[in-house]
Amino acid sequence: RPNASTPDQGGNTVIVGHRFAYGEDTPFYHLDKIEVGEKIGLWWDGTEYIYQVGEVVVVEPDAIEIEGKSEQDILTLYTCTPIWTAQQRLVVRALLVEVNEVSL
Repeated sequence: RPNASTPDQGGNTVIVGHRFAYGEDTPFYHLDKIEVGEKIGLWWDGTEYIYQVGEVVVVEPDAIEIEGKSEQDILTLYTCTPIWTAQQRLVVRALLVEVNEVSL
């Protein structure tokens, strides 16, 4: 998102995606199945960032605070919910727990 951070800069990295654009092959299609405590891996510029899910919530579409700045290094994923609608937003928030540099 334009005002969000990136993993290497810290703060709130925000990624938004459709759940239904290409069926079950869409990365966010099963986002509603993720649970608190699970880990998410994100590759950015040759580095792997591992986040641990701390919160899964549903918010209204105008809840723009989910994209706000954060003192903590977090990953925010969100998509429309229920699937096939734009009624609300499913939000997954995860805290950075590990960084793995990759040497080529």
